[in-house]
Amino acid sequence: MVGVTRTGRIAGDVRAAMSFAVEMASYLKKYSDNVDCWARVGGATGEIAWMLQLPDMAAVEKFNEQLLGDADYWKRVDEAREAGLFDQASFQDGLWRRLG
Repeated sequence: MVGVTRTGRIAGDVRAAMSFAVEMASYLKKYSDNVDCWARVGGATGEIAWMLQLPDMAAVEKFNEQLLGDADYWKRVDEAREAGLFDQASFQDGLWRRLG
């Protein structure tokens, strides 16, 4: 199992950013049922995380390829960027290995 994360810090309208984050997680479920959206409530606030689990690295590559070719996904990303919802320099992607 591979965990995949993307985190980013809210820079604009908090409610609009959280709404976008939830809608994007819902949209991504067309590629994987196991997508969740989280908001940090401890430590540095204003951070959003999208998390999903995929069976292996081949599935991660397939997921990434699907996103690269998805015009609707990129339209949504562009709309969030144009609205200034997130600090673009804050985004970080992660790959995680389950322990135990």
